[in-house]
Amino acid sequence: MIIKFKSNASWVIFGEVDHVEYREIKEDLDKMAMSSSVLKYAPPGDAAAGTWIGLSFFTKNMTEATEIIASTPIYLMNDEGRTVETI
Repeated sequence: MIIKFKSNASWVIFGEVDHVEYREIKEDLDKMAMSSSVLKYAPPGDAAAGTWIGLSFFTKNMTEATEIIASTPIYLMNDEGRTVETI
């Protein structure tokens, strides 16, 4: 599985994802991203943030989850690059 979303003017892509969990973030984002292990991505350019989503996922051969906070839209894609779900 592939996770793809835009941050500032660039696409951010995580590949070889085995498992993903996500939820809408309604709490204070600064408190949610206090841990240095949580990556927070800004929405593209001057665009207003969509819904903030917290994602936790495992990539192949990793023993710890990667945790990120990103703004919608977020694309979950199969290994061939076809979108299977848009968050």
